[in-house]
Amino acid sequence: MDLPTYAELVAQRLHPYPYTERIANPGSGVDLLLTCKKAILARYALAVCSWQPNIDGSEFVKSKRREIARTLGALWTLREVGLYLVVCGAHADWECHVSQCPADRTGFHAVIVQAVHFVDPKNKTSSLNQSAWGPVKFGGVDSVADQLATILAD
Repeated sequence: MDLPTYAELVAQRLHPYPYTERIANPGSGVDLLLTCKKAILARYALAVCSWQPNIDGSEFVKSKRREIARTLGALWTLREVGLYLVVCGAHADWECHVSQCPADRTGFHAVIVQAVHFVDPKNKTSSLNQSAWGPVKFGGVDSVADQLATILAD
């Protein structure tokens, strides 16, 4: 399965529930951007993008955070966004970078990366880094991860 097909399957599975809005033309490097609002200030997003093997893993996450912040107008303490980042690419390309791409442990960002989910749609492997405080996980990360696992299994 190629990236556009996988991104469309993700959109079909997660839009309009739990993500209520699909952003058209989300920006360079982002193939799919879904968003939702759960309360007055609580905003969440899911982004599907392709792995860029020519940059460091931590720099990759920082660049995606900046792109999503610009696209959604996210501001720290005022308009924060919880992001579930799905990174697609060949398992051999991203497997050694998984540890360099952790989810955020604090909320001190305009875009809080709640999960970084690496996926290889061709050979159906994945790896998930998610934020948690002990047993507590935020932003519906587990249910989204289950939905993405179902897409890979089909």
